[in-house]
Amino acid sequence: MKFNLSQKITGDDGKEYQLSLAGQLDPVAVTQPTTEPTAPAPEPEPAPATVDTIPLSKNDPRFKLNAVWTNGHFARGTLANKKWDDSPGYARGEPCFYWTGEGSDVLTISQALIDCREGPRIAPGSSTNPKATLNILDSFINCVGKDRDHADGMQAYDPGGAGTVTVKRTCFRSYSDAEARAKYGSGFIGSCPFFWADEMEGDVNFEDVVFWGGGRGPAIYADVSGDTVVSLNRVYFVPGPDGWTYWPFDIRAAGGKMTIKDWTDVYHATIVDGKIVRGKAIPRPF
Repeated sequence: MKFNLSQKITGDDGKEYQLSLAGQLDPVAVTQPTTEPTAPAPEPEPAPATVDTIPLSKNDPRFKLNAVWTNGHFARGTLANKKWDDSPGYARGEPCFYWTGEGSDVLTISQALIDCREGPRIAPGSSTNPKATLNILDSFINCVGKDRDHADGMQAYDPGGAGTVTVKRTCFRSYSDAEARAKYGSGFIGSCPFFWADEMEGDVNFEDVVFWGGGRGPAIYADVSGDTVVSLNRVYFVPGPDGWTYWPFDIRAAGGKMTIKDWTDVYHATIVDGKIVRGKAIPRPF
C-alpha cells in the first residue's frame, strides 16, 4: 500500500511550499505558465491639431503697422513689417519685387503683407558655391490674376540661376478661376502659390507653411539641367471652395535632378473658424 504523505500549501507570501513529514515547510520551485506576448496596441490617429503661428489673413494683427514699401530689386539685407498691397484695383501686373542675390547674399523679409497680381520674382545669380539665400518669414501672400497674368505668389524665373529659398510660418492664398471671379469680379483669373522651373536650381524649404486654394498648388520642377532639393516640414494643403482644379502640388524632375530631402508632417487641412485643422497625412511623392 502506498501513501502520499506530502502536501503543497500556499503561504501568505504567495509562494508554494512542500509540507514534509517533519512538519517543516520547504520552498518548491514553481514554474509559471507561459503566455504569448501581446503586441502593443496601435497608437491612435492624432487628433486634429490647430496651428496658430501662421497668419491666415491680411488683417492679422502682426501686419497692423506695416509700412508701404517700394517695388524694385533687392539682393541682400533685412526688411521687416513691409507691405506690397495693390488692392482693391490690382492695377499692376508686375512682380511686387525682384530678388537678385548673388553668391553669399542673404535677403530676409519678415512679417510681410503681399496682396498683388504677382508676388516676388526669384531671380538670383548663377553662382552655386555659395548660393544666394532668400528667407520669407511670418508673412501672408495673397495673389490673384487678371487677363493673361501668370499670377504666382512666388515665381522663380532666371534660367541658369541658383539659390536657396526658405519660407517659414507663411500662408500662400491663391484662387481657382471660379473663386477669383466670385471674390474679385469679372476679368480676374486664378493663381498659383509657388512656381519653380525654367532651369532654376537650388534648395526650396517650406516649414510651417499653408498653401490655401488655387486651381493648382505649388509647382516645383527640376527641368533641363537643374538640380533642386526640396524640404517640407509641417506643411498644410487647404483646397479652395471648389477644390483643386488640377492638383494640390506637383513636385518632380522634368529633365533635371529632383531630391526630396525632408517630407515631415505634410497634411491635407481645412480652415475652420480662422484656424488650421489638420486632416490626413500626405505620403511622400517619391
